[in-house]
Amino acid sequence: QSHRAEQWAHVDRFAYSLQALFTFVRKLHSISKTCSVERLSKLAVLQIEIAQHEKLLDKYFELLHVNRMDENTSVENIDRGTLYFQKICSIHLSADEFDTNEYVSNIIAEFQAGFRWILKNTRRLELALNAEENEFCSILAQVSSIIKDTDVLAIRANNCIPKDKDVILTAELSDMLLSVISDTDKITKVLHFACSNVASQLTVMTEADVFTTQQMLEILHYAVEKVFGSMQASESSRPILGCAKNIHRFFKEFSLKLDKGELEKPKPEKEAVFPPLITRAQARKENAAKAENLQSDLKKKENEILELNKLLKSRANELGAMRVRLDIAEKKLSDSSGESNDDRLENKYRELQQDYEKMKEQYEEIIKFRNDTITELEKEAKTFKTKGKQMSMLRIMDVVSPSHNQTTHDGAETSEKVNKRMAALLLQFNKLKVKQDEEDILGLPELKVPEVVAGPYGAHAKMHKFGDDVSPLQREAKKLQKQFGRMLIEPLNHKGAYDASLAAYQERVERLHCQVQSAYARVMVKKFKSDEE
Repeated sequence: QSHRAEQWAHVDRFAYSLQALFTFVRKLHSISKTCSVERLSKLAVLQIEIAQHEKLLDKYFELLHVNRMDENTSVENIDRGTLYFQKICSIHLSADEFDTNEYVSNIIAEFQAGFRWILKNTRRLELALNAEENEFCSILAQVSSIIKDTDVLAIRANNCIPKDKDVILTAELSDMLLSVISDTDKITKVLHFACSNVASQLTVMTEADVFTTQQMLEILHYAVEKVFGSMQASESSRPILGCAKNIHRFFKEFSLKLDKGELEKPKPEKEAVFPPLITRAQARKENAAKAENLQSDLKKKENEILELNKLLKSRANELGAMRVRLDIAEKKLSDSSGESNDDRLENKYRELQQDYEKMKEQYEEIIKFRNDTITELEKEAKTFKTKGKQMSMLRIMDVVSPSHNQTTHDGAETSEKVNKRMAALLLQFNKLKVKQDEEDILGLPELKVPEVVAGPYGAHAKMHKFGDDVSPLQREAKKLQKQFGRMLIEPLNHKGAYDASLAAYQERVERLHCQVQSAYARVMVKKFKSDEE
């Protein structure tokens, strides 16, 4: 019931999980001593995952270093690492040899750690009752008795492991070991859940510090259902006792077989074999030495090649000097043979004359061929000109004729070009007209209207004094002219804003046009009246 009991139970739980991890890690270590390099290369791919589990285990050492490990410390990371290394052994290294004696000894130590945890939790559950003899106590007594007997058998089996022989670990025996470990895990989980439930309810209870038999049976039934599944309350103790009996039966048979020597075999004579990593390192060292020897040989060959190149250059120089000497000797021989220089020059001249005649004939043939091609091209050009004139006249007649009902692709293109040209000319005409109107407006004389109103014309002039002013129209026209270039550039985005600004620009142009026309009309009316007077 005390907090110290919970701490000691957590110590046994931590030892059980840690011993399971230690068993498979030692198995991997034993396999790595005898397996091939190819098997180790498969494990090298998993180095990152193994390092992650190593970091999770390092956290426990950090907690121990700062003295922060207590009963609330979780052992899930240790169990996760155990499952991971067990998976590696079963998938990648299941066919490799390992030290079976060490493996069996570690497995038995794992069982003994689990038995200690089971006995500690059964004692905690017994102390939570208010009576010493009842149904729940009898269940716990049976479990404790079976586990104690099994612990004795486990010690006996551990002592029967031979020193000078190997234990035969068959596939059937390995499956039975895994099955018994699973039964041990189930019993430990049921009792752990029951003790956790009792401890949590004791912290809530204020009136009493013990439970009744019915309450303990309900707690046990809840824990059994959590591990084994739903069942009746009267059968809650059956799966626990069944698992305990299976464990006892296995250790009884296993210890007898070890005692009789049925699972023993002589150790094979092992030669002095180095571990695969050392063997591979030695091979790499030999390869490196061979590579160094090859490099030295290559350097020697390169030096020999350089010497041969130098020798070839010297031989080439000697050969050139010998050719010069040969030419000099031939010249001296020709001079001494009696043939005069005039005869030799005459022969050379005749040869050059013949070459000249041949080249002249070839040149004349080329000139003749080019002249013929030029005349043919001129004839073709004349025919093309006449045909072009005829085709252009026909094209013009086709375009101008009102009875032209059949349109071709060339006619459509021509009409499109004409329309574009007409639009461009019309735009240019409008620009010239606006420019001429501006020049006419600017060339008009300044009107001198009296300040005093003397009649309807004076009143009208005073009303439209600022309307006839041309300078605002000029300023507006200059602004529109500056904005004309920006209106021609259509942006890729903001299409709506561009359409709105273009509509506003056109409206301003139309308003300015109306103002110019009205101003021009007033000026012309005044001029006409002044001429009549």
